[in-house]
Amino acid sequence: YERGLKISAAAECALNHGRNCLKEINRGWFNKITSWFSRGKKVRIDCGPPKNPDDAQNPDFVENFVAQADSYDSIFWKSLGDFIVFLRRDPEIRFNPKQINGLLGCASTDTACISQNNDDKLCNIFLHEFMHHVEGINPPPGHDNGIDTIYSCGRYCGGCAQNLMGATGDPHADCLRCAGTFDEKLACGYVEEIREEACEGSLGVCHAGLGCIYGQCEKCKTLYRNTCDEEIFGDVPRTVEKEDFLCCAQCPSDCDRSNDFPCEASYLTENTCHDPLPMCTREH
Repeated sequence: YERGLKISAAAECALNHGRNCLKEINRGWFNKITSWFSRGKKVRIDCGPPKNPDDAQNPDFVENFVAQADSYDSIFWKSLGDFIVFLRRDPEIRFNPKQINGLLGCASTDTACISQNNDDKLCNIFLHEFMHHVEGINPPPGHDNGIDTIYSCGRYCGGCAQNLMGATGDPHADCLRCAGTFDEKLACGYVEEIREEACEGSLGVCHAGLGCIYGQCEKCKTLYRNTCDEEIFGDVPRTVEKEDFLCCAQCPSDCDRSNDFPCEASYLTENTCHDPLPMCTREH
């Protein structure tokens, strides 16, 4: 019963806090989950061993698996000498009671011990397995390296917990791997830089004398905002997006450059790639 309450809390966390988090950094997944519910889909939650009898013959696997999802018509079974098999039409998520106790800081055989401070450790696991349900396909090769979208979204949007495979200890890395678009990646932090370059479009009209009032600047200073990929991962090419025209850096050569809009050297830039992430708190 106590484990069941923890799983229920994890479901509440994953499908509310977790889904709202996905709305901020991966709208595609948010829409996918919302559509899943709008079609009246259901999922069964069980405490028990994995469904595959072959897996059950491996005591290490049964002892160590935390949770497993089956996105298709599933078979729920338990071992009582012989296998007793029940056919279920609903997809299932199975939690291993012994592993739940371990995550909650309890002995595997202790049914009374329960911690009230570790909901997030199950929240991210529930979100991970639930995303498998919604995906409806077998995990891609390399999934259990722990750094794909489902693992990363599970950890980050499940309360920034770090108890799933592939955890880096840095939620910014999980946020970036979970994020879908450039703008969504910016929610994980950003680095600003100022570039001096050729002016584009209508930006950079020279502020020289009347004889050159509409002269186009030859060089402009522009503020760029970059995602944190390079800052966090090092070898990942940086994605950039032009943000704001700051000033005209150089008027045309036949204009009076002395009267141009000044480019100050004191423009400040920000680097938020290691700032606390608001989605890492349940209160958000």
